Amino acid sequence: MKGIGISSSSPGGPQIPPRTTSSDSDKPETWKQSLGIFLAFLLILFILFSSFWLIRYAWRDKTVYDELVDYLDKTISISKINYNNELGIYEVTEKEMDALHHQRKYKSLIWIFLASDLANFVLLGIAIMLYYGGDTSRGTMHVLFWLFLGLAILYSLIEASVFTGLIFPLSGKLPNETSTLLDHAIPHNPGGLRQMEQGMGCTFDHSLYNTFKRRQNPKNTCDPFIARSYIPQGLLISFIVLRLVAILFFIFALIVRNPVGQGIANLIARSRPNGGYQNRFVKNPNRTSNFGIHTPKSTTTFGVKDNRYNNAAFFATNGGLNSSRNSDISRSDAGDIVNYKTNVHHSNSLISEV
Repeated sequence: MKGIGISSSSPGGPQIPPRTTSSDSDKPETWKQSLGIFLAFLLILFILFSSFWLIRYAWRDKTVYDELVDYLDKTISISKINYNNELGIYEVTEKEMDALHHQRKYKSLIWIFLASDLANFVLLGIAIMLYYGGDTSRGTMHVLFWLFLGLAILYSLIEASVFTGLIFPLSGKLPNETSTLLDHAIPHNPGGLRQMEQGMGCTFDHSLYNTFKRRQNPKNTCDPFIARSYIPQGLLISFIVLRLVAILFFIFALIVRNPVGQGIANLIARSRPNGGYQNRFVKNPNRTSNFGIHTPKSTTTFGVKDNRYNNAAFFATNGGLNSSRNSDISRSDAGDIVNYKTNVHHSNSLISEV
């Protein structure tokens, strides 16, 4: 009789394709996202640049504005008390009131510009978190990534253009307007300049009879300090130019994929784990406890816990107790499982027979 042999060949079926280890940037659907993150990092760098200078000039302007307004208020009071027939009473003219209005407007625009600049980090931060936290090559994550990145690009250009256009004319006229205010007020209150010198950390070196020539004195450091306290117009323009350069370079890298675009995308993709950072925090559902030994959970059968049956087994196998009695208890417990639909008095009768 011929025996039945076992074939050594495995049943036919589709083979599992080999697992590739290529980076995300090698995929045509992901290298653009990596390049977009590079653009986000460039924008963050240039926004930090503008924010640094805005903070510096906003703080310097606040010092000049506070000292100037305080000096003018005290000059008006001193002029009324110590009236000088040659100079007359000091009053702020309508033109000078417009100059003070420009000072307040400039100060407000600088701080609002700074706050709106910092809001760029919110949109850019969301785009970066989407890239590093999930799969942005398809689906909802893909749409959200490009949505927030596109909003960040548009917002950074629009807000920089708007505030630059508003601040640009003010930064050009305020140095001269401030000097004109001082030219009018200093003859009425030359002694009050000491407080301004202490507040701004500079020196008004001038002659009482040649007040208008104080700016020609090299020892006079307060007038140059005031002139440099307003943000230069060239620096304002650089805020927009740098952001445009970043966007133009992004477009250039998209067009010239090899080697510029692909090379940058590879560098960015190396900082991103496969599948995103979320895989590091998601618990593996196939993982078993106690080094691979599956531990069943405690179950309850018809309101009776497992330890009831464990106790019955203990009494049935314990040599120190009556084995027949223990067996009856075990059979009684087993009867509760098999005949759970019968009357409860049936199990009580088994126990009473012991």
